[in-house]
Amino acid sequence: MLKHNDVEQILPPILKYRPYLTANLYGAFNVIESKYDVKLNRIASISWRHGWRIERGFYSDIASIVEVSEWHYDTHLVTSEEEAQIVNLSSKDLGRAVAVGLPYAYVLRNENRIKRRKGSLLIMPPHGINEEYSFKSPYLEKIQVQSEKFSYICVCINDVDFRKGEMNQLCNEYGLDYVRGAISNDKNSLYRIRNLFEYFEYVTTPVLGSHIVYAAATGAKVSVYLEEDDCYMIEDYNLHPWYWHSMWYTNQSIKLKLIKHEIYKKKWPWLYVTPESAETNIDWGLAEIGYTQTVNFEQLLSYTRLTWRNALLGVKAFFRKITQKIILLFLNRKQRILGH
Repeated sequence: MLKHNDVEQILPPILKYRPYLTANLYGAFNVIESKYDVKLNRIASISWRHGWRIERGFYSDIASIVEVSEWHYDTHLVTSEEEAQIVNLSSKDLGRAVAVGLPYAYVLRNENRIKRRKGSLLIMPPHGINEEYSFKSPYLEKIQVQSEKFSYICVCINDVDFRKGEMNQLCNEYGLDYVRGAISNDKNSLYRIRNLFEYFEYVTTPVLGSHIVYAAATGAKVSVYLEEDDCYMIEDYNLHPWYWHSMWYTNQSIKLKLIKHEIYKKKWPWLYVTPESAETNIDWGLAEIGYTQTVNFEQLLSYTRLTWRNALLGVKAFFRKITQKIILLFLNRKQRILGH
């Protein structure tokens, strides 16, 4: 666990809640309610993309922008105008798409930032997909040698792995400090990650993921080092409730094939450096999370604010979702039902 109280002091308390919508994972609605002093509809008929579309530019199928499991919603909050246009021009009846940026874009701040710890390194290893799958690699053993180059290093462990305890034990064996990362049903999860990225000067990871653009947008010096390919295979998702769905399966398989370091070393050579050689690239990070689209917050609020109209749309979407679950159970009774 953390041996440094100053890291613990920068983290907000963990406040568990029931998300109901994937749009409200990681405390997204809590962020919007706090920022704009509004009350949001907990069963709004919306999807809201949380993750970075790394494959953008190589693959732009509708299913890569809006998850198949969320096509029944009336409104889809996406990262960029380009994504919104792809959805809105689609022949599929998916409702409207609005570019508002990723939820993380709404926790960034220019004032009252946490003082960055000079020479500190935050390590972001790959995370487990579910309770049965764990990332297995000598990565932590290899990265441990970096400790002599930094004033302080700490491993950020995803909540799924943190609860399993395997990676915690590895950190103890290698003498690495570690901290619990994002928790999907924690109201303060996005604030928690933001605070970590404000505090650490350097962030390194062996795998492509949203944490890269989050850290870059927050001003940390990010690197992809000791890169790992094939961390995740399609078979690792066999507990996913939509694993049986041909469209989801095909889309996920394509995305996994596109998340290969060979492709992105050519696109972002400055990212593939040793941790101590990393530099800030704030503008790039902000662009990737759709920060400029946060100016559309009024549209965001119009679809999420608690009103009679939004409540009615939410109820209708809820029954469409229940219908999906029934069909899902009928087609494959062994699969876990979708949703929270």
